[in-house]
Amino acid sequence: MLKDEYFNKQEKMIENIEEASKEQIKKLEEQIKLEEEALEYQKENGVLWTQVYEIMQGTEESILAFM
Repeated sequence: MLKDEYFNKQEKMIENIEEASKEQIKKLEEQIKLEEEALEYQKENGVLWTQVYEIMQGTEESILAFM
């Protein structure tokens, strides 16, 4: 009887961990999607190219320091 109860609790714990993992994966996927959308928005609006242009206007030392 104790053995069965122990195994049932272990199974329940495993199920809880699996559920938490699935929820965490879902949240990470949502975060990735938001980051990809933000990047696309920046690309479309030239933010990245503006930053590149600003860096390229610097001295050779400042460009190397940035890298």
